[in-house]
Amino acid sequence: MSNWNQYILTDKGRALLAETGIQDNALTFLNLRTSSHVYTSDQIPSLTEMADVQGTFPFTSKETVNETSVKLESIVSNKDVTTAYTWNSTGVYATDSNGTPVLFAVATAKTPVDMQPIAEATLSQYTLTLYLQASNADKIQINVDMNAYVTRKEMVQYQTDVTHDFDDLEKRIYNNIYKIGRVILDFGDTDPNEQFPWMTWVKIGEGTALISAGDTYKVGVSVGSNSKPIPQGCLPKHTHSASTDTQGDHSHSGSTGWAGNHRHRFWLDGTGQNHDDDGENLNDVNHGGHGQEGCWTSTNGNHTHSINLNSAGSHKHNVTIASAGNGEAFNVMQLSMPVYVWKRTA
Repeated sequence: MSNWNQYILTDKGRALLAETGIQDNALTFLNLRTSSHVYTSDQIPSLTEMADVQGTFPFTSKETVNETSVKLESIVSNKDVTTAYTWNSTGVYATDSNGTPVLFAVATAKTPVDMQPIAEATLSQYTLTLYLQASNADKIQINVDMNAYVTRKEMVQYQTDVTHDFDDLEKRIYNNIYKIGRVILDFGDTDPNEQFPWMTWVKIGEGTALISAGDTYKVGVSVGSNSKPIPQGCLPKHTHSASTDTQGDHSHSGSTGWAGNHRHRFWLDGTGQNHDDDGENLNDVNHGGHGQEGCWTSTNGNHTHSINLNSAGSHKHNVTIASAGNGEAFNVMQLSMPVYVWKRTA
């Protein structure tokens, strides 16, 4: 089912067609043009030019079907499209006997066609076949520049060339984006060697993080470590427990020195007997027939004594200080998010 509505002749196209019956007047079909402009059927007759023309395509085939019909064919493609557009209208151009281009007829799309640049899509081709009714078909020029014809062999070669051009364009684009030495980060598992078979990619830096390179950190030179021992000066202040053992049981001998010659006086006391504390003018001591007796001494000559101890049993003690730490390296890796890192090497 055709994607296009019936072609409608413009007023100038109808006039050209009528003039073909006059002596020496002839109608030559020129080319086909695509447009993104949207027309209604009642706007077409008064048109003299197509608005928003996006592409011009030659007729690849022209022939007279009978006395009143002409068959035209053209191939429309996105080969030269650089900016995407919506193909809404198609115009047929012709020239009169004076060589003046004229918009002959216009068709509108039932379903507009999205035309994408070939750099972003595959090659798209549309073969259009037009049948135009002409009461004076014998006056219509059907001579076509041979360059407009495309044989099957040429078409195959064209497709091959376009494919080659597209492949070459793709390579040039990606070679410009991913020059040798470029790195890509990937959360997926796509091997860029398969995606870009003309390139060579290797995985690099497993288990390492990326830092900005400069004068201190040279690009491509690994620095740092995931683990390392702690230098003594970096240890935090801490304590150690210690213990000593017993060693050399022994005793010491000693003597006290003389100090303060003195004497003490004492007496016995019975019930009813008198006495003086200082011992002077004492009554005679009567020991007979008294009740309970007690003894007293007087204080005399406060003094001190010096003590000398002899050394004995020379010995030593063993001190044991408990160790702390095993000297093992510890992990210094920062919190990281693992990704695949690929580097292009060729």
